[in-house]
Amino acid sequence: MEAQSTSTSSSLNKNDDNVYDNNLIQNNNNNNNSPNITSEDAGYFANIPLPYCKFSVNNSTTVRTQPIKAIDAQEQALFADEIWPGAVRCSELLKKFPHICNNKYILELGAGAALPSLVALALGAERVVITDYPNERLLNNIKKMVLENKFKLEEQAYVREHAWGTDVRELKDLSREGSGFDLILLCESFWSATYNLHRQLLTSLYNCLSIYGVAIVSFTHHITDDHPPERDLEFFHLAMAGGFLVEAYNDSTSEQEEGNNDNKKEDSLQHLFLLRKRPLNLQQQQQLNLQAAINSLCSFSNATNNESQ
Repeated sequence: MEAQSTSTSSSLNKNDDNVYDNNLIQNNNNNNNSPNITSEDAGYFANIPLPYCKFSVNNSTTVRTQPIKAIDAQEQALFADEIWPGAVRCSELLKKFPHICNNKYILELGAGAALPSLVALALGAERVVITDYPNERLLNNIKKMVLENKFKLEEQAYVREHAWGTDVRELKDLSREGSGFDLILLCESFWSATYNLHRQLLTSLYNCLSIYGVAIVSFTHHITDDHPPERDLEFFHLAMAGGFLVEAYNDSTSEQEEGNNDNKKEDSLQHLFLLRKRPLNLQQQQQLNLQAAINSLCSFSNATNNESQ
């Protein structure tokens, strides 16, 4: 989970064909037409912590991961020394809907122990690019977890350093035909120390996401005296101002299983949002509508085949 301060190069962004609009953010930060996002959206209580660092993907497959133990202040600032609730929540969603991973090109930003990436690989992802802040011990640990789970480095899984807001061309070269990723995973990236990095994170997210892609953002509010939940939610208002469609994902089944959430503490509540790029023109909107129709048809066909078996 990245928390190191980075500087964004405007020259690098200008060389990218698919640039997140920071100017649009600044001009529309107080846009009253934005949907009303509150801390109650998409909240539910996951089964946390993860016993023995193992996650059951299905009846025959279990993945295991182990975070690093921070040895200095820099590593502590990366928040990579735990398997955080948002990573488990995201993994549960992938497990529930495995088709969103199957044959897909997936990117994880701020991966930490990389649990969702490992789950995506187990669910049949074509390629998973796993990134975090340039820290040798952290990145080597991710590579170790990939190999211990019997996945192939530089074939199925690609581990790369990436500081949010910097050049993404190496990452995009690993996406489907260099056009961006089908799915981007972003788990537990909202902390007091990352509050000033929202724009950089959105820059990387926008520039790496395919026009048809979806980003899953899963997190818990890590509340401190100077970091209330509203600071995390500012990320989504910035996203809407800068070219994203934002949707709170509500899992009614999970809510029923966990019961009434009203008396739970806000800092233990799981939140999950879906982000998509807003179409830039009518042609893109028509393409998206066609793609949505194709996806719906494929989902219906898969469901029908499963029922008939």
